[in-house]
Amino acid sequence: MGPEVELRLMSVENGRVFKGMVTYFDNRIGKSTSSLTMRADVKNDGERLKPGMFAKLRMKVSDSREAMLVRETAIGTDMVGRFVYVVGDDSKIAYKAVKVGKLVGPYRIIEGGLSKDDKVVVKGLHNAAVGRAVKATETPMDSE
Repeated sequence: MGPEVELRLMSVENGRVFKGMVTYFDNRIGKSTSSLTMRADVKNDGERLKPGMFAKLRMKVSDSREAMLVRETAIGTDMVGRFVYVVGDDSKIAYKAVKVGKLVGPYRIIEGGLSKDDKVVVKGLHNAAVGRAVKATETPMDSE
């Protein structure tokens, strides 16, 4: 079973909400309609829902949560796994192994290995080497 859905009939039933569960959805979006085919089992007390009726569908896709994001281009891969370079308090480059999650646009969710205070190297990676002293400049994530 999938997520819960709520149907609110348009122009009938005075905004009555019918609840159900998603049982199927197609993994393709229609080329000409930009629509997604879904099916839900909805309780139809009194047989108020009829074929051909229109309704607005509301569905909770996921719970929101705080996440640490790092640009995908700043994450490296070696024989051990995924890593980033960070600038330490001594202004030297350090290696940090990270556990990565889903890709969200150009950013990757970091599920472990970094703290919110770490300064991740995002520019000049071709010159970065562990132990090398750098003069770091903080850059907002959006401007990279």
